[in-house]
Amino acid sequence: MNSAERKSPYPSGRNTDFGKMLRALLLPLVVFWLSALSVAAENDPLTLNIALYPYVPDQDRFVQAIGSQWDRQYPEVKLNFVSWDCYSGNPDAAPDVFVYDSIFLYDFLEKGLLLPLAEEDIRDPGDLVPAALSACKADGGIYAIPQLLCTNLLFSREGDDEISNIRNIRELYDVIGDSTDTELPPPEADDLLVGIPSVQDLVFWYLETEIDLEQRFTEWVSVPDAGMLDPDIVAVLTAVRNMAGVDQMTYSPPDSYIRGSWFAGGR
Repeated sequence: MNSAERKSPYPSGRNTDFGKMLRALLLPLVVFWLSALSVAAENDPLTLNIALYPYVPDQDRFVQAIGSQWDRQYPEVKLNFVSWDCYSGNPDAAPDVFVYDSIFLYDFLEKGLLLPLAEEDIRDPGDLVPAALSACKADGGIYAIPQLLCTNLLFSREGDDEISNIRNIRELYDVIGDSTDTELPPPEADDLLVGIPSVQDLVFWYLETEIDLEQRFTEWVSVPDAGMLDPDIVAVLTAVRNMAGVDQMTYSPPDSYIRGSWFAGGR
């Protein structure tokens, strides 16, 4: 089926512009946990337990960079890096300072897990993306410092002008269409390689798509009930699912960057 014959999944003319796909919702943040800072004995060295964001390509480089800079400025305080994943549950007693996704800010705040910061505690706050800093505020306080800002990127092969000139999901769907592959990795190089393996990921995509369509930052606390879902947003997510294929889109291997390897291998 060619693009002229293909039935569009979109109920209206709203587009998602790749040039403006700022994922302000998937915004890992550095925060102080309210009840974890302990008082050391007078002669004991102070240790700060740190939990970094685990979903980066090379976390060891983060550890080395943070550790070396910290040692230069605060040699009297030892850093101890601990493991914690904000998507797996609330922080336990291990981390004093941790990195989490800003979508959990209100939940952590209600549970008393966050310590507010004064604006003067933030070095050069004017250097931060305004929407990112805004996402750290609640009830008149600042409860995090933005660290990472994530975005969706569409990768294409050199010389593939049809894909590289795409401006929105509608145009991408007109080129790629529906996937019929069920093998992993997909045998053909014409599917959209994208991972939305869980309901939680789907919630993130819903909220992000709402921001993309409205072209304004929205402070979401939860998604609407099933009967109140926006049909335009559902259409965008349906188009993404159709281009990727359900089996590939929901595939969740230990290597979360496996699709990049597939793409590099010609898929």
